[in-house]
Amino acid sequence: MSQRSRPTPVIRLLAITDRVVAPEPAAQARRLAARLGPRLAVLLRDRDLPAPQRSALAHDLLGALAGTGARLLISDDLALARSLGLGVQLSEGGPSLDQARAALPGGWIGVSRHDAEGLRAASRADHATLSPVRSSPGKGEPLGWAAFARALPDALPVLALGGLGPGDAEDAAAAGASGIAAIRAAWQEPAEDWAEALSAWRW
Repeated sequence: MSQRSRPTPVIRLLAITDRVVAPEPAAQARRLAARLGPRLAVLLRDRDLPAPQRSALAHDLLGALAGTGARLLISDDLALARSLGLGVQLSEGGPSLDQARAALPGGWIGVSRHDAEGLRAASRADHATLSPVRSSPGKGEPLGWAAFARALPDALPVLALGGLGPGDAEDAAAAGASGIAAIRAAWQEPAEDWAEALSAWRW
């Protein structure tokens, strides 16, 4: 199942897997995809999973998203992404943009960044996350919405990440975020609440 074309509309919710928060994310991914369609992307993180288990989880998530226009991205693992025809999300310590472009010609490439300098250096990506916006365990000093807005580049779509849920959508849209990336709230808040929240983006 190839997902290498640029999604339309823009990703508004990036749901990031965490098996501590959601040991079996496929059911919620299916609910989110049914309500959000191509506005949803799921990021398979869980980088410490053994390769066979990570591959199996990727297949489960692909099945949950099938036919909805939602997409699956893989964190850092270029080989797994290439084998499944998927895009990737690159951590700051992961593969470079050049490596990802070479491994995944035409593939969707997102990046995770934490400041304006990092965003500027990643201008050739298809989207970025910027974090942490709010206080998030182990993620350092929160940026707040004013600093988030100042850090945004002109053209790169940037999703806000860090302690956010559906109730933050209006603030995120007002600050210039292209959407929200979430871990806990993505899996624990009802899909209906996310669908209503994403109406904050009228562009």
